Amino acid sequence: MTINIAPDTVQGQGTKTSAFNYTDDGNPTHDIEGYPAVNGGKNDLRCGTFVGTSKTYVVSVDFTVGTEGRGDPECSDPCAMSDKIAGMVLDNLPTR
Repeated sequence: MTINIAPDTVQGQGTKTSAFNYTDDGNPTHDIEGYPAVNGGKNDLRCGTFVGTSKTYVVSVDFTVGTEGRGDPECSDPCAMSDKIAGMVLDNLPTR
C-alpha cells in the first residue's frame, strides 16, 4: 500500500481545480469531516481524495493498494480508504 499526503497552500484554488478536473459539474462530490471533497484519478487500485480546508487550501491524499492489500476487504474500495485517511488527517490538524 502507498499513501501520499500533500497540503497545497500555494495554488490558492481549494477544491476548485480538482472538482473541475474530476467531476462533470465542477463541484465537490461529498464532504469529509464537514469539508468539501472530490475523488479523482481513480481505478481499481488507486484513488485520490482532495479536501478543501478553506477556499484557497486543499489537502490531497492518494491511496494505492499494494500487492499485500489486494485480498483485504478494507482495501477493496480505494476511494473509501482514501476518504478514511483524509478524515484521519483532518482530525489531526492543529486548528480547524
